[in-house]
Amino acid sequence: MRRSLFLLLLLPLLAACRGTQLYTSQDLSQVKKAYAELKPTYLAFERAFEANNTREILSGYHTELHQCHLVDAIDQRDTIDPNINLFYASAELDNMCNAIELGYTTWASTRGYPYPHDIVPARPIDIFPGTDSGLLLMKMYLAKPSALAGPPTAAASPVRQPVSTPVKK
Repeated sequence: MRRSLFLLLLLPLLAACRGTQLYTSQDLSQVKKAYAELKPTYLAFERAFEANNTREILSGYHTELHQCHLVDAIDQRDTIDPNINLFYASAELDNMCNAIELGYTTWASTRGYPYPHDIVPARPIDIFPGTDSGLLLMKMYLAKPSALAGPPTAAASPVRQPVSTPVKK
């Protein structure tokens, strides 16, 4: 009877404990692959957006639609512990996809191109700075993917300050 009672009390405790695996090998390889593919696309799209280069904006957006399927697959699998660097790297990949989609929507909505109406256009100055700061942290996240992490502090994530244009009076 005592053994049964002991096992009965121990069972919920064991069930509550999650496995020791913080992420799968598939998570790590796919995050690295997505980063290698998406970073150049993101940077090229940002340059094209700032230069108002129609051909490159359209190309970058359509490339992003394809590349972000992998990011979505990583998110849907939901096997990365949310307390480690790899989780933050995955979140930054999602932010890159979102920034490209928001940039395209903002650009297309003012030029008569079709765009996803479930995304609300933003002020152009607000589209890239947060994602740019996360991009700076990606190497750190991927260098030690299983290290415990917390949200980056303001001091650890420098945000590129937009260039202000003087107001004419």
